Amino acid sequence: NLVSADYVTGWVSAYIGIRRGSHDSQKLVDAIGELNRSSELARSAWSQGTPVRKDLSDMMSLLGEAYLELGEIEKGQIALTDAIELGEDSHQLLARAKNNQGFADILRADFGPKRERRKHLTHSVQKHLEAANYAISAGDWRELAIIENNLGSLFERLGDLASARRHYLAALSLIDERDDPLRARVLFQNLGHIYQYLGDYSKSRSFLKEALKIAGSETPHISARLHCRIGSTMRLLGEPSNAIAHHKVCAKVAGDIQNA
Repeated sequence: NLVSADYVTGWVSAYIGIRRGSHDSQKLVDAIGELNRSSELARSAWSQGTPVRKDLSDMMSLLGEAYLELGEIEKGQIALTDAIELGEDSHQLLARAKNNQGFADILRADFGPKRERRKHLTHSVQKHLEAANYAISAGDWRELAIIENNLGSLFERLGDLASARRHYLAALSLIDERDDPLRARVLFQNLGHIYQYLGDYSKSRSFLKEALKIAGSETPHISARLHCRIGSTMRLLGEPSNAIAHHKVCAKVAGDIQNA
């Protein structure tokens, strides 16, 4: 019916806005407005007997994500609590909402009192593990790959490098590099860092070079950082000439960016 069509249009528009504008505050504000209007229409349709509960759950999860991207943690948490209540019988929706709740705890760790940082990161791990279980139950491997990468990052921040490596590798096993090169590049880069910290410099070099292949010349700032990291790994491997070569490329690319 017309009400359903109206809420779907706004919902889709907001989804596109959030995915394309995660670092653009105006696009996020616009998306929040769209989601608030769409959710009101959906609730009206629901009150008339239209089965839109799962759609509402997805909208609330998106709304929570948008608020969190703007740093509005409490508003984000309220929307995510609503998403979980509405999505209680859909493990796919619960995985997404729990993943976003884990993001809320990361923000609390980053912007709250330093003494509470570890507590919030530990809470985030718990939320992400819950999200992972729901994603596995739903067979949502794409969401699971995102969650596993987040867990790797969390354990890295908590200083548990072995667990970080395990989750990064799990995430990598769930994606196809050809279909999702950006995520593959991030995971190769993360694993390169972890293996360097763990002292396995050969594996560090291999993963960092894979990341560099994907980054190429289209993302010069990332390429510069990768060349610097590879240079450090080469130095630790006892290959000073190769280390110097990579650091020179790093310096050149960084200089070109500054002068652009």
